[in-house]
Amino acid sequence: MNLKERLAVHRNMIIPDTYMPNPISHLQGDRDRRHYEWALDMLKTHACKSWVDIGCWDGWLDFLLLDGMIDVSPKAVGVELVPELALAANRYGNKQFKCLTGAWHDVADGNFKNETFDAAIAFEVLEHVPFSEVAAYVYKIEEKAKLILISLPDQKLTDNPQHCWTPTESLIRAMWEDKKQFNITRFDYPETNIPGNWMISWKV
Repeated sequence: MNLKERLAVHRNMIIPDTYMPNPISHLQGDRDRRHYEWALDMLKTHACKSWVDIGCWDGWLDFLLLDGMIDVSPKAVGVELVPELALAANRYGNKQFKCLTGAWHDVADGNFKNETFDAAIAFEVLEHVPFSEVAAYVYKIEEKAKLILISLPDQKLTDNPQHCWTPTESLIRAMWEDKKQFNITRFDYPETNIPGNWMISWKV
């Protein structure tokens, strides 16, 4: 499956016009809950009040984070490939938060608004980018934020036809270990068939 075919899998999803995110349901799954808890801890630790979420799906993570950081009047902007999911996120945001919570763009080209943020989140995104283009993609993200939060699956390329490369700890360290305050942590999900995750952070 080439890049065009991989992107088509996402773009051709059938999302009903009435679809609405259900953020709280994601806390029932080990993987999504761990991503939320880690992101919330990192945003609070680094006193972040704004972030851009690249590959935000229906915005579920951002809505949980907005609730978790309500005391600092946070701002979230989502970047999503599937237009119907972006529209659903806006519908939910306008209803639950009484405001437009995101400016939605196509994650495939990496072009974001002329804004900067305290943090950038890219969970389960970079493995879908051709490896030769990852460095340039990350550079664009670094132009937008002071704190970078990345999640990559500990999963072989051959186990998921939508992935472009196989993240390993040694490869991740080779790419980013020289970054300021670089940190890498592995999360596992025992008694499930969910691959573990590398959770990576650094300061720009």
